[in-house]
Amino acid sequence: MRRMYRHRRALSPLAVLGIWIAIFIGFQMSGTSRFRGWNTSRTTVAAAESTSDRVQIVSVMGRSDHVSRATAFRGADITNVMGRSDIDLRDATIAPGATASVHVFSMMGAVVLRVPPTWTVDTGAVTAMGGVEDQRPTHTDEAGAASGTPPKLVLRGLVTMGRLTIR
Repeated sequence: MRRMYRHRRALSPLAVLGIWIAIFIGFQMSGTSRFRGWNTSRTTVAAAESTSDRVQIVSVMGRSDHVSRATAFRGADITNVMGRSDIDLRDATIAPGATASVHVFSMMGAVVLRVPPTWTVDTGAVTAMGGVEDQRPTHTDEAGAASGTPPKLVLRGLVTMGRLTIR
């Protein structure tokens, strides 16, 4: 019995170390060098707006809201650990036929992407005890189909014990 107790107690530091390693890997995968968008408060703040063609968002145990109004959107890097990141891309534009990439690392958190209905979204993010859900209407837009190849948004990254929702 004493041997089992000693073994059970020894797992706790390993679990803490594993969580810190996962957080570190998440920051390395996202390429975040500055903590712009770092939000650890529990209060809701007004959505940050930008016209930059590339967006970087980090949310650790908090909420980050961002609205992009980029005229030539190229992509985003989202790192989310036990928080929520909400990104509104409905006012951003991608050239017809062009591709933008969004790299997501979400651990025990939620990421919500709001995209225009005319964009094609490739959901190639890997999930581990999490999920990727496309909640957009399934009807096809005839006006977008008539104008040629629609813009494409490519989602890549890892969602662990969390959810990535496309609206």
